[in-house]
Order: sequence, then structure tokens, then C-alpha cells
Amino acid sequence: MQPRPKTLLAWSTGKDSAWTLYVLTERKQVDVVGLLTTVNSRYQRVAMHGVRAELLRVQAAAVGLPLVEVALPDAL
Repeated sequence: MQPRPKTLLAWSTGKDSAWTLYVLTERKQVDVVGLLTTVNSRYQRVAMHGVRAELLRVQAAAVGLPLVEVALPDAL
């Protein structure tokens, strides 16, 4: 049996990301090893939905996966 590819899941904090994580976990074709999210560095909010970074971190902890936050500069 070959090892499953390790994958970071692009996480927007929304329902589609949660559903994708569920499907990937159920199908067992890849090993989701973390969540990847962009955060506005000035406002500390997820770039996609504007959710507070604190909630993002709670979500990652709830699903038991490490979180990779990519800080984006505030728009000029």
C-alpha cells in the first residue's frame, strides 16, 4: 500500500472548506496535514470572508489540524 500524498487544504473558514475537508477525509486519497489561509495583516481577518483570525484559529483547533497563516499586507 502506497502512502497517501500529504496535502495542505486552502481554508477560507466557510462551509465549502469544511465540506472539502470532510470529503477528503472520507475518501482517504490524501492525507490532509494542515490548513492554509491568507489573513489581512492590518485587520487580522481572513482575506476571503473577513472572519476574525481568532475564529479561524478556533476552527483549526476544533478539527485538530495545524494552521498556516499567510499574512497579506493591507491594500494600498
